[in-house]
Amino acid sequence: MTKSVRYAIYYIIIAIASFVFGTLQLTILNIVGENLSKKIRIAVFRKFLYNEIGWYDLPENAPGVLISRLSTESGLVNSLASTVLGVFVQALSSFITGTVIAFIASWQLTFVALGLSPLMIISGVVQAKFNAGFSAETDEVYRESVNFVSEAVNNMRTVASFAKEDKLLDNFSKKLQGPLKLATRKGNLSGLAFGFSQFGMFFVYAVVFFIGAVFTIKIDLGYKDLFLSIFGVLFAAFGAGNAMQYAPDAGSARTAAVNIFEILDREPLIKIDAPNQNVRKEIKGEIEFRNVWFKYPTRPKHILRGVSFKINPSSKVAFVGPSGCGKSTIMSLLLRFYDVEKGEIFIDGVEIRNYDLRHLRLHFGVVSQEPTLFNGTIDYNIRYSKENATAEEVRQAAAEANALSFIERNEFDDNINQNGGQKGGESGFQRKVGPKGSQISGGQKQRIAIARAIMNKPPVLLLDEATSALDAQSEKVVQGSLDKIMHGKTAIVIAHRISTIRDADEILVFNEGQVAEKGTYEELIKAQGMFYKLEKGIAL
Repeated sequence: MTKSVRYAIYYIIIAIASFVFGTLQLTILNIVGENLSKKIRIAVFRKFLYNEIGWYDLPENAPGVLISRLSTESGLVNSLASTVLGVFVQALSSFITGTVIAFIASWQLTFVALGLSPLMIISGVVQAKFNAGFSAETDEVYRESVNFVSEAVNNMRTVASFAKEDKLLDNFSKKLQGPLKLATRKGNLSGLAFGFSQFGMFFVYAVVFFIGAVFTIKIDLGYKDLFLSIFGVLFAAFGAGNAMQYAPDAGSARTAAVNIFEILDREPLIKIDAPNQNVRKEIKGEIEFRNVWFKYPTRPKHILRGVSFKINPSSKVAFVGPSGCGKSTIMSLLLRFYDVEKGEIFIDGVEIRNYDLRHLRLHFGVVSQEPTLFNGTIDYNIRYSKENATAEEVRQAAAEANALSFIERNEFDDNINQNGGQKGGESGFQRKVGPKGSQISGGQKQRIAIARAIMNKPPVLLLDEATSALDAQSEKVVQGSLDKIMHGKTAIVIAHRISTIRDADEILVFNEGQVAEKGTYEELIKAQGMFYKLEKGIAL
């Protein structure tokens, strides 16, 4: 009875120790894992922000894939640092403890068991290799379907307007056939590997029990030491087997870590903080292109082919020409979204690559053909270019963009209701515009974008079809506002409506990546060349 009580106390002590150390293990490792996951997400998002725009043009860097990298795969690394690491540490300690106990009880039988252990280890490694390989393959085949869903969700209005819901669902189902075939192959091979591992484990048990029985006869091994040795080996094997259960998670986490570190280790082609970019002087707006050649990373054809021109400060220059001739590309090069392949770009006599990149971009006010607004208030979107702006400055920018009337009068209430919003709540500058500005009209979105562009009073304006979303009456009013805003600033205007650029100081006509003509409106009309045909609507 005394021994029973003593052993019971031992087990109670072990139970209490297991409770304390098990709690500490999971608590500490989970906290470590979450902190690691947080740091990884911040580091990955920093890379997203600081990589050059051309990096986003690559198919493998589609939004859906990058979001998966940031959310799902960072979580997998977290599981590796917390659950999987904890299990492997525990398994290692169990293996060592069990082996020591087995050696103390019967070193002969333990040596026999250890001699057979490679069979279990090999089977476990084979299973882990299978799962690790399939994790990488699965990630690859799911990438296309993730991109498909991301594109569909981002364009649901277009999908609904063409009644393509059933078609997209059918296409998505087809894209999942690849992952299904891979999963079937993975299931067959993983099942085979798991069966082999189970065979190896029980085969070792059978041999150990048999040899243990022989040892009781041949070397007088006592039953107590026999079973103590066998259970020590089983305890060690159980620990190793428990670790192998998490081999698939470890394989998935390793694949995720490889994908994440590919992003973290990549050096941007255009660095925001490059040491040689140290020019921070005020920009007046003299712009010069010298024999510039350029093509996008994902396209084989050159967009610009030996383009040269010079724009004087405080002048209004218009770019015209057919679609795809390089007009918008020039704006991207001025913002250093890309670097030229050959040639040079100078701003105020300084080569563009010598400017501090943040300083350079803050001197440009950009309004694109399809402006993007953030899912925040009108006030937030306007002051995005100048966060410390006062309420009066925000109101003044809205007035200059001819946006004040519809903002303060809440003229977008009906439009919001039609798009799924609700009346009530905040109004005026505190009204939310919805994702991508979906709860306001295209013209209202355009005017908010113009207000945002002029908020910090940039010396250079880049207007890419800035009035394209406006009706004729609004365009006339906004164009008048833009003419006032452009006064005293260098303005580059891309326009298909020739009527909006009649007063330009110079018009550059682009064709097939080159400057085909240049001059004032009157000069180009008189020459009756390409510009004349564009103005008259004659096919080129």
